[in-house]
Amino acid sequence: MSEPTLTDQQRQLLHAFRQAVSQRIEAEKAADDRLRSEQRQADQELARIKQEAEQQRTQAEAAANERYQTGIATAAAELARVRRKTQEKLQHTEAEVASGYSQGRQTADEAMAEVQRQIEERLNTQEADINAALEARRGEIEAEWQKRRAEAADLLKNTERTIRYPAISLGTVNLGHLLPEPRIETSYWTNGNDLIPPAPWPRAVKLPTKLRDVERAANELGRWRVKRNRYITAVAVAVVVVVLFAMHMYTQWYNEQQRQAQIAFEAFMAPTWTAEVQARQTAEAQARQTAEAQARQTTEAQARQTAEAQAEQTAEVQARQTVEAQSRATAEAFTDELALLKRRFDLDLVFVPAGDFKMGDRGQYTVYLNDYWIGLTEVTVKQYQRFVEAGGYDEQAWWTKAGWDYRQTMNISGPRCQESTVSKLPQPCVSWYEAIAYTNWLSHESGLNVRLPTEAEWEKAARGTDGRTYPWGNTIPAESGRRFGNIGRDSNTAWSLAGSYPDGASPYGALDMIGNIFEWTNSKYRDYPYWADDGREDVEGDVDRVGRGGSMLSGPETATVFARSSVGPGHDGTDVGFRLAVVP
Repeated sequence: MSEPTLTDQQRQLLHAFRQAVSQRIEAEKAADDRLRSEQRQADQELARIKQEAEQQRTQAEAAANERYQTGIATAAAELARVRRKTQEKLQHTEAEVASGYSQGRQTADEAMAEVQRQIEERLNTQEADINAALEARRGEIEAEWQKRRAEAADLLKNTERTIRYPAISLGTVNLGHLLPEPRIETSYWTNGNDLIPPAPWPRAVKLPTKLRDVERAANELGRWRVKRNRYITAVAVAVVVVVLFAMHMYTQWYNEQQRQAQIAFEAFMAPTWTAEVQARQTAEAQARQTAEAQARQTTEAQARQTAEAQAEQTAEVQARQTVEAQSRATAEAFTDELALLKRRFDLDLVFVPAGDFKMGDRGQYTVYLNDYWIGLTEVTVKQYQRFVEAGGYDEQAWWTKAGWDYRQTMNISGPRCQESTVSKLPQPCVSWYEAIAYTNWLSHESGLNVRLPTEAEWEKAARGTDGRTYPWGNTIPAESGRRFGNIGRDSNTAWSLAGSYPDGASPYGALDMIGNIFEWTNSKYRDYPYWADDGREDVEGDVDRVGRGGSMLSGPETATVFARSSVGPGHDGTDVGFRLAVVP
């Protein structure tokens, strides 16, 4: 019975799929390059515009500042000159006002002194006259009084009358009546024959005429004193009015000088201020135009980026739909090939569609992978035995150069630990060189591209696209015993049968991705980020390779989908094995 082969239609589909994927990758790279180039050009243009705007602004500010400083210096000099002249005029005016005030005050004082002297002389003369007149009149009144008193004494001797006169005061100017009307008591006396009455007393004595002149003189003296006081008051008020008027005129003159100086200063500074305002307005207008241009460019760039993002998203959606359609077509086209692997080599694979996924632990980043198939479980003892029985250890064509050197040096003809003979156990004690030889032999026998999965392919098949920690999710294995995988053992030979933990299946259905034995990948151990085309997938060379998935000895902390180990390619311990990947 002949082995089935690919039909022409299937080969055309595979070829078209490969071309579409290659074209998409090239288109994405070209779009990325074009976008980076446009971004660099836009950044350079923006930097140039900013630099020019900054230079123009600096120049405008420097020119405006220079004009402003010049104007300030000139204005300060002019202001100092005006102030100096104003101060000189002010001092001259103050001197004139002080001189006039002193002269006026001296003249007024002299006039007032002369008037006071004349008044004093006149008053003294009149007072002397009045005193003389009063003394003369007092003598006359005294003589008259003595005369009348003598007459009264003589009369009293002849009569029995008692006359009581009121006191007479000559110490005041206003004497009134010199003698008021007296009270007279009359007693009759006889000579023996007849009653003889006394001679009657005059009923009133009038003030002499010269005493009235003295009173009038005294009144005139009082009136002159009142006039003198009024004149002195008038002169003092006039002097105060003159001084206040002079101060008022000086204040008005000083204010006028200040106003004229301010007007002159403003007129002198007007061109400088106008230039400064124009420079500021020009700088602001340029800055505003620059900002508007930058904002417009930013808006256009954002709009362009948004449009490009939308177009990219649309293209990505279309590409994803195309890839998904092609993936479905590929999966359908590989139905016979998968059936061949199952029938001839007892190998079960699960399909992992093309697309992005998050790779790594804390610093996750996006990686895109094409369609591929990965083994449902690790390669078992039974499946690996076919390679041994087919003479795989004797055929150099299946081995890499370093691998063949290793096979000859170690002189091996099969796995080192022959005690594992249970057919459904994962094949342990297999070095990376032996795993590569097995995939090369199987590719030749099946006509498919069979190899070890890359580090990225293994992680995507284990965690899917949601960034989980374990193939089954984020539940820590220790919380549920060994329901999800064969981990936490004390012995490195405590293997479990392949596919014994269905609850630990990955999103794509792969089993035993965690625990049991750790698995070889095709990748050299290098730092992240992962790039498939940086040489890490080269199978030649004697360098450490990446081991994934942990083993039966691993704990929950190390048996994760993102844990990675650096293992020498010649390591063939009881805790290491591998699973297959098939790429269209």
